[in-house]
Amino acid sequence: MPYYKIVDNVITQKQPNKENGFVFYEQDAIAGQVLIAGGFVNPIKPDETVRELAREKKRDEIRARRLIEDTSPVRDDANDCSWDGGFESAMKMDAAVRLSEKSGMTSCVLYGYENERVVLTIDAAMSVVLLLALKYQTTLAKKQFIMGSIKNASTLTNINSITWD
Repeated sequence: MPYYKIVDNVITQKQPNKENGFVFYEQDAIAGQVLIAGGFVNPIKPDETVRELAREKKRDEIRARRLIEDTSPVRDDANDCSWDGGFESAMKMDAAVRLSEKSGMTSCVLYGYENERVVLTIDAAMSVVLLLALKYQTTLAKKQFIMGSIKNASTLTNINSITWD
């Protein structure tokens, strides 16, 4: 006959004989199970729920940081200016360069981070597009690596220690 010590509706101990602080239940159960509506059930693992919430918070933090990194100005020493970063910026500049090239032009007008007009050869303008694309791909790869680290982190300490830097 199983007797259980129950604290806050959770079985903390099971034994075969009656003793002060132990109650009898016909249903067989094990330590750690929760008493709900007269029966014992396996608990939801609160630690895993907390870890998953911490993972989601960390993912949001990394996504926000990536957005900042992705759209921050990209310095171009070769042309002595900075450009808007990010995928969309690279795509718009790529379109401008290709349209200029298709139109038979030897140069292209792009606009820098400070909205300054910059006239570049087609080759130099394509180098700017590649510079922005490389920055975007590097930032994306870093974000993906960090997201994998978050997924694989097994403790709250590990999750919380993950940073962008």
